[in-house]
Amino acid sequence: MHRLFQQTTISFSNMMGPVEEVSLGGHAIARISPTVVGQPHALTLHFQTYNGSAHIVLSALKENVPDPAFLLRCCEDAFHALKASLK
Repeated sequence: MHRLFQQTTISFSNMMGPVEEVSLGGHAIARISPTVVGQPHALTLHFQTYNGSAHIVLSALKENVPDPAFLLRCCEDAFHALKASLK
């Protein structure tokens, strides 16, 4: 399995998050921020919708992505542009 991920350039999942608030033990969940660790990728980007909002989780190797905050802002700007074009 590790070899499979070493040779993967992109993986994509199209699973929609919950559209209404979810609770656990009687406590409302404010945010769902999925991520994975330990994979041999230079860049990991997750986009999760939950209860009418969207969250982006990004992790990157500094050697490959020297300014991950800039990349995250670019993703956010692209999302807002896409959203605006759909109106």
